[in-house]
Amino acid sequence: VVLVTQASSSITSDLKAIRPCSIPDIECWLTAGAKSLRRSSGKLYHEVKLEQWRGGPMWPQLGWLTDSFVESDCNDEGVGDDEHGWAADGERRKKWHNGHSVDAAWPRKWRRGDVIGLALDIEARQMKFSLNGMWVSDTDMSFNAAGRSFFPAISMQGLYSMNIPRNSWRFNPPSEDYQPWGSDGLLT
Repeated sequence: VVLVTQASSSITSDLKAIRPCSIPDIECWLTAGAKSLRRSSGKLYHEVKLEQWRGGPMWPQLGWLTDSFVESDCNDEGVGDDEHGWAADGERRKKWHNGHSVDAAWPRKWRRGDVIGLALDIEARQMKFSLNGMWVSDTDMSFNAAGRSFFPAISMQGLYSMNIPRNSWRFNPPSEDYQPWGSDGLLT
């Protein structure tokens, strides 16, 4: 479990700060990922629950990174902002890859308490996203796996939880053959 509080920050799980490499405070736009869970094959699913943020935009970019994503200090680039990441953004209603965004018709803007489902089919080269259990086909993305390994990642300002094991999922993946990235852990 990753514990992030306003008073202090401590990391005790597989979810690690990647950009910046340390967590200055809750108001920082942070990229974090579960790099130790990376996979190069399979149909994988996890969820992200948006918990809270302070008033203004949280600029969420939820998705996946490859093992080629470079850890660094803060540079305002996160998941989907280079060729090593893909992301959905329900606040700005976009999907991101290689620093470019494309409009995505989410049913509404994301808000506190929403659960975003993220489904990755590496062999079929497909990425899918849901909002509170409803799959949103306009957000689907295709990609070239090219022998790379992928892991769940998120860039945003604010608090969230990443539901990795099946018993923490609130909703179902697109089909029964999707597997969890891991068998334990609720990453927050």
